[in-house]
Amino acid sequence: MKPTKEKIFIFDCEWTPLTNSYFDLTREYPLLADVFEHQTQKWERQRVVEGLSKFGNLEDWWEEKAHFYPEFCKMICVSYGYFNKGEFVIQSVWGEDEGKLLKKVQEVFDKVNQSGFYLAGYSIKRFDMPWLAKRMMVNGIAPPPNLSVYGKKPWDVDVFDVQEAWGQGNMQESYTPLEVSCTAMGIPSPKDDLSGAKVKEAYWKGEILRIKEYCEKDVNQTKELAVRLLELLP
Repeated sequence: MKPTKEKIFIFDCEWTPLTNSYFDLTREYPLLADVFEHQTQKWERQRVVEGLSKFGNLEDWWEEKAHFYPEFCKMICVSYGYFNKGEFVIQSVWGEDEGKLLKKVQEVFDKVNQSGFYLAGYSIKRFDMPWLAKRMMVNGIAPPPNLSVYGKKPWDVDVFDVQEAWGQGNMQESYTPLEVSCTAMGIPSPKDDLSGAKVKEAYWKGEILRIKEYCEKDVNQTKELAVRLLELLP
């Protein structure tokens, strides 16, 4: 059963690798550095199997792979939006201290759970939800019941994943980027010089406010697409 637009709580997350370089990781998180090195050995062996040349050193691998693994990253911003008396309100929790950030997010999601809202967003089932839950557990914080889907049946999870709705049950279509699906539906992409690939660089330049603004724009654009789809879906 699809939710009404008044019952969706749209959120988006931004994260960055724990450190700016692998060298910094060895000093600040030596055990994680060892684990990451073991992973690079596996990736390099896979390249040999595929007939490819050596990719690079540990610094190269850190730049290439770290941001794909929540174990090697930290949350720096969670933006969310919901309808309140017809107006779409967007708020954010962001900062340098991941533990404090996630504790605030836990409190927000607990309230959302009690209010009967559906979590909503673009590809949140594959990324934002498990990433948030994992980073909460790393910080000793219990994920709220609406965020952690462990042990739940699919029909017991009240989530409106906009990317899945756009995919229409086709797995390949469910990987369509937000910008592509929005453009196809006539929803303009916000003109911005920041993208997900540039978040790490922006963060280590101290531009966290810029990241927060980018995250909020994604929430607003996802809202536009979600509302359009809810009007059209049976």
